[in-house]
Amino acid sequence: MMRIQSLSQEDIAKNEETYKQIFQLYDSGTMTLKEIGQIYNVSKQRIWQIVTKVQEGNGDYYHEHRNKGS
Repeated sequence: MMRIQSLSQEDIAKNEETYKQIFQLYDSGTMTLKEIGQIYNVSKQRIWQIVTKVQEGNGDYYHEHRNKGS
């Protein structure tokens, strides 16, 4: 089980689902970062951070945490 000090397992699961949805919207090519940000009430910069981390982790936003210490 992955642990992130400031997040509960429930929060992690909820975030993973949200980040997956954000990435799918971005990947569809039908919306801008700004439009996606408006849906989720975050900046386009935050959307870009999420998209980049999901891409780096091959779909796993938390890949760095999962592989920490491996």
